[in-house]
Amino acid sequence: MMKNQNFYVSKMVDKKIVVEKIPVVTEGCFFFFNAQHLYLQLETIERSYFDFICERMDYEHRISLNNAFRKKYISHYNKITSSKNAPIEAALHMVEKKLIDLKLVISVKGQRDMKYVNPKYVMKGTLNQRVKKLQELAEMANKNLIDISAIINSPVDNIQSEAL
Repeated sequence: MMKNQNFYVSKMVDKKIVVEKIPVVTEGCFFFFNAQHLYLQLETIERSYFDFICERMDYEHRISLNNAFRKKYISHYNKITSSKNAPIEAALHMVEKKLIDLKLVISVKGQRDMKYVNPKYVMKGTLNQRVKKLQELAEMANKNLIDISAIINSPVDNIQSEAL
């Protein structure tokens, strides 16, 4: 559940000052600049769905992408737009595949629905939690549970065989 803070605006109405309380959502995530080249490859609906995924991920960057989640997005889409032309579940499933191909979302071997939003590009929590999650993902890559190329900045072949 998103938490709100408030700020106040005032306006003169019929020679009286009226004060209005304006809620501001305070829960969210941070998007890093190193993904601009990936975001440019997304259509409007694809970016909207990715943002929805990021908003709903937990603080471990996990998200369960399944039909129930897709239905929540469809409902959200219809609620925030005047159109009732939300994408269908099958189309959202294809968007998920694209997000995985772009490495914005990380697929885990042996786990059908559970994915990770890539903390290399998006973070929920603190900067220290981000580094910790990237280290956890590096350990998962070492066990061949995820594709290591999702979390590194250069080709896998550039990783040298020297010990730390």
